Amino acid sequence: MAKTTVPNSVKCYVTLQHGPGSLLYGYRTRHKIFTTLKVELGITESKTTVGVIYGINSPKPHKVTKINTAGGYSTMSSWASDAEAKALRANDNYMVRPPQIATRGISSSANFKTVYVELPGIGGTTIKYAWNMQKDLFNDTTAAVTTNLGIKAVSANDIPELIWGANDPKPPRASKRINGRVRETFISPKLTIIEKAQNAGWSVMLGAWEAIDDTAP
Repeated sequence: MAKTTVPNSVKCYVTLQHGPGSLLYGYRTRHKIFTTLKVELGITESKTTVGVIYGINSPKPHKVTKINTAGGYSTMSSWASDAEAKALRANDNYMVRPPQIATRGISSSANFKTVYVELPGIGGTTIKYAWNMQKDLFNDTTAAVTTNLGIKAVSANDIPELIWGANDPKPPRASKRINGRVRETFISPKLTIIEKAQNAGWSVMLGAWEAIDDTAP
């Protein structure tokens, strides 16, 4: 009889409320932790789930530690979905840390501008992917990044809705030679924006994304 191979780790996600909608926070955890805590903490395996984002630095979901777990573990910890984490707060067998929301704000650097592009979230919501881009590029009228690439300056009202540092998937990238330098930055995956960028001489690399048709009524 063939021996069943158990993976060392599992790609999974938890769900947290972020801005006006929900965010699927993706991460990798040990197989033992996943099988032990998945029901209690609302962890879902993410084989092909659309909308899961991995490597997010901010925000972070609830972190829950279960005390005296079975199988020889004195404690076992993982990220948790909002609903399950809140339900465990009064249970002495668990330690629940609150989520970390809006831990980063607008850059005060003279050389950088805090900006974002909009990515599609689940259920028709919008994810605001933020980073600090070089201010000279943001202000360059030849590049016209707000018009051609769908890049928006972050306002104080945007801060609670931003995500930072995601690495999979990252937004598409656009590049163009401007004043003798090749400039590169992120771009919205919306079809209208991609077409506008290409018409303005930008090369677009979609990466893990497909162009999102936002022209349909």
